[in-house]
Amino acid sequence: MAISYSDFLEFVRARHAGQISMNGEPYIEHLLRVAERTRELLDTLPKGMLSSDEVAEAMVTALGHDLFEDEKAMASDVLALGGSERLIGHLDALSRVDPKPVYQEWIKQIATADDLVPLVVKLADNLDNNSDDRINALPVEKRSIRKRYDRAYKVLKQALDDRVSAYNLAAAPTMK
Repeated sequence: MAISYSDFLEFVRARHAGQISMNGEPYIEHLLRVAERTRELLDTLPKGMLSSDEVAEAMVTALGHDLFEDEKAMASDVLALGGSERLIGHLDALSRVDPKPVYQEWIKQIATADDLVPLVVKLADNLDNNSDDRINALPVEKRSIRKRYDRAYKVLKQALDDRVSAYNLAAAPTMK
């Protein structure tokens, strides 16, 4: 049995309780917005590109995308809740842990991996991190991070667009 969104949300809320974003808001707000942006991106994908199980797992992944990186949980914690090995793989792919890879190289790894779920979630995370509200809430000296997010967005968005195009091409009826 896979972990439910609501059960995982409770777990994530507890693990990120008291954590504050760089812009001063409760960290859970970021996670909820990433889940919403993930849903929006999933809704733009062609029907059948992801199975219903993959869509459900993408939503759970969005909620937990920072659990491992922020050291709020380990794989064993997620497995004990009923999370799958595949979910662990998604969370691992989205975790930039020591030794931390160069950010843009890590983005390229996500963009070129076979698994579409981390790509969609990282794109949603990027969109939230790079929003005007979040960037403008940062101290002036930290706002240059937008350049890093802009570069990452281009790589992630192009990768998603390429995958959608390839899927549509493969799904198109052949002319005889």
